[in-house]
Amino acid sequence: MNTKATLSILFLYLLVGASLAAAAESAVDSEIDALLTDVRLDETVVTPTRGVETLFTTPYATTVVPPTELSGARAPRSIARALEAIPGVMVQKTGYGQASPYIRGLTGFRNLMLIDGIRLNNSVFRDGPNQYLATVNNLSLRSLELVRGPGSVLYGSDAMGGTLNLLPLQPIAGPDGYGWGAEILTRFASAERSAIGRLTVQGGSGHEFGFILGADRKQFGDLDAGSGRLPETGYDEANFDGRAIWSVTDDLDLTFAFQHNTQWNVPRTHKTIYSVPFHGTTVGSELRRDLDQSRTLLFVRADVADPFSFAESLGVTLSWHQQEEDRDRVKSSGKSDRSGFSVNTIGLLAQMVSETGIGTLTYGLDAYRDFVDSYSRKYDTAGNLTSVGIQGPVADNSTYDLLGIFIQDQVDLGSGLVLTAGLRGTYAAVDAKNVADPMTGEKVSLDDSWTAAVGNIRLAWFATENLNLYGGVSQGFRAPNLSDLTRLDSARSNEIETPSPNLDPERVVTFEIGAKGRTGDLSGQISLYHTLLSDLIMRHPTGREVDGEMEVTKSNVGDGFAQGIELTADWNMTAEFRLFGGGGYINGKADTFPTSAPIKRREYLDRLPPLQGYLGLEYVNVSGLILGAEVRAADKADRLSTRDKSDTQRIPPGGTPGWAAVNFWATYPVCEGFLLSVGVDNIANKDYRIHGSGQNEPGRNFWLTAIISF
Repeated sequence: MNTKATLSILFLYLLVGASLAAAAESAVDSEIDALLTDVRLDETVVTPTRGVETLFTTPYATTVVPPTELSGARAPRSIARALEAIPGVMVQKTGYGQASPYIRGLTGFRNLMLIDGIRLNNSVFRDGPNQYLATVNNLSLRSLELVRGPGSVLYGSDAMGGTLNLLPLQPIAGPDGYGWGAEILTRFASAERSAIGRLTVQGGSGHEFGFILGADRKQFGDLDAGSGRLPETGYDEANFDGRAIWSVTDDLDLTFAFQHNTQWNVPRTHKTIYSVPFHGTTVGSELRRDLDQSRTLLFVRADVADPFSFAESLGVTLSWHQQEEDRDRVKSSGKSDRSGFSVNTIGLLAQMVSETGIGTLTYGLDAYRDFVDSYSRKYDTAGNLTSVGIQGPVADNSTYDLLGIFIQDQVDLGSGLVLTAGLRGTYAAVDAKNVADPMTGEKVSLDDSWTAAVGNIRLAWFATENLNLYGGVSQGFRAPNLSDLTRLDSARSNEIETPSPNLDPERVVTFEIGAKGRTGDLSGQISLYHTLLSDLIMRHPTGREVDGEMEVTKSNVGDGFAQGIELTADWNMTAEFRLFGGGGYINGKADTFPTSAPIKRREYLDRLPPLQGYLGLEYVNVSGLILGAEVRAADKADRLSTRDKSDTQRIPPGGTPGWAAVNFWATYPVCEGFLLSVGVDNIANKDYRIHGSGQNEPGRNFWLTAIISF
């Protein structure tokens, strides 16, 4: 059976399941509810509306990934693996330590990533896939929430394809008096050639004070794909994180938190001579291209109950976020260069909730300022410094500001109808002191600003207590950032991107309808959407050659569309067996300049995800034993843009082949305080890659996770 036939069968099951979800009711075995590791529609979420709701009641296509899939028994090596089973999401991997989710056809800086509501995105994030999500440690998270579709009304610039909120581990409230506990997690995997160890300690005094501290070390060797060892693909990583919550009074809680991540020598192998061809891909020419990356986040948050006569709650967060990157490259000639940047971001968030005669109002402001330093240096074959650049990957000595105010109202209209509507106004500004003019090579400066106003309106109809039919229109936008305006660095295969001032914001409008259904045994979601793309900032060739690479620049040429379907279903077949699955399909095109001639042509979106889906079966018994199996599959990705076809180091001629991989796992509480989980991924040792990636996925991968608690 071919991949397309397999996926068609999966989708038939899912569509039937989604229909049945709204049809009948039956009892749920309470013991199984406690043991099952999936997330039900009654799971609480905060990201869709910035308030506590359930997956069932929110009028957005939302997915939650629980602790078992992030930091628990089935903990993967990184966040990327946890995102792969979300419908409508494709996780492209330029390298082993570089992963970028495609959400409804958009990636990179067109999706907003948050850490506990604080922006991970900054003004240096670049077009196309980037690696910055990989600097967030999955072992420090209790869950992640993904809202698909525009989220700019509540979260501002960049939230066009989706909003991903990464929620850190929380201290567990204990009994009266002081108490503490600890957990040791170890994970080993064969084809990943990985070894991970983490220590977590937590304690506190009843409900008044609690803390949690964690530290881990990750070592990733050169990957073993289905075809064999992939040289120069491994790297090392270390993480530290902590969180403390102090209930100062009955009405005031203070939260203090920090995270630090460091990665050494993360390779971008497809650019080098060590890349391994896959179905006709070409081998790079560089001798080395490695990244050192680090990220540090500190924040303090105050949550106040009944702060004013007109408000039920107030939350204020002050944050400092630093992201650093250093790239070390050795060209085929033996000459080398080093470049990088440091971004320090100060953030302020304030939000209030008021119950009024016209509904529940959620309103507030957010402000971020980036301070950016960037450098580049070139060396001869003997390692002697030959030149120092005016800028690095982006403009040096720069600032970038984002300021927004928002308001949202939720109104119960009666007869099962709930209206959610919101507005936001945003101001963005850049002040770049040191920019290299692409034509003259001289130092210039850039000073510009933009404003944007967006809105959304959503209507949910609770036809029954188990069926939510929703629909709406949402706007999204993205202001040009430093990378758009001033980037001077490599882009795709054999390309160099040069500064492009005078850009305007990108905009999207998404029309969406969906349904969420649940019974005692069955639950499911389905959403259909159509997105209008306006003024997307698109790279296109100029016909010039710069330092041996073809120059690409950018302009607001990308008008187009993206449309698709996403669905999931979950069925408790018996008291012990659960069947689950999901999938998504997207189609999209946008205008671009495929050549250096100023002639527009409408083409497929870059790296357009193929039809993809998953189907699994899980067994749970009262002793805590869990056995599971799943198949994940994707059709051939052959809807290619001109730039896809020229990206010969990552995308094979004619497109990326379809694939199907089968995974098994087992989890068992061996004794009190000792949980053991084992599994094998890609049991058939399939040699495959995710579309647009720079290397293949692991081959047959045996893994073991042990968690000791005391």
